[in-house]
Amino acid sequence: RLGYLPQAQVFVDGYFLDMQIELNGKKIAVECEGIAYHYYSGKTANTLKAKDRLREKLLQKRGFQTLHITDTEWPFKDELKQEKTLRKKLAEL
Repeated sequence: RLGYLPQAQVFVDGYFLDMQIELNGKKIAVECEGIAYHYYSGKTANTLKAKDRLREKLLQKRGFQTLHITDTEWPFKDELKQEKTLRKKLAEL
C-alpha cells in the first residue's frame, strides 16, 4: 500500500534510527523528535545538537538522507494520519 516498507529501530553504526525507509534506491533515516527534545536549553541543547550533527554526517557517509518529523507532525495512535504525514515528508525530499 505504501510502496515502501518502513523498518523501526534500525541499528546503524552505534545509533538507532526511529525508522529506515528504502525508496527509489534511496536510503532514508527517519527521526521522530519528541516534545521534550525542543525544550532543552543551554549546554544540554548544544550537546544534543552536536550529537545530532555528528550522527547526520555519519549517516550521510553511509548513503542516508535524514528526515526529521516533530511530535506535532506525528499523530500518535492514528496510523492513517502517520502514513499521510510520512508520504508528505517523503515527497518533499
